[in-house]
Amino acid sequence: MAECSREENRKECSCTSKTCVRRGKCCACVAHHKKAGSLPRCLRSIAVAPETQA
Repeated sequence: MAECSREENRKECSCTSKTCVRRGKCCACVAHHKKAGSLPRCLRSIAVAPETQA
């Protein structure tokens, strides 16, 4: 399995919370949001079909 590069991930991270402890650690972020029943910012745009986006 490839190593998670937190600093590299932070460059492209679309999270709006700059102080989140999971920022840049995608595996922890996705697990957190899955448990909370929500989607992280990076997955929200692909979760809604383009024709339904306003």
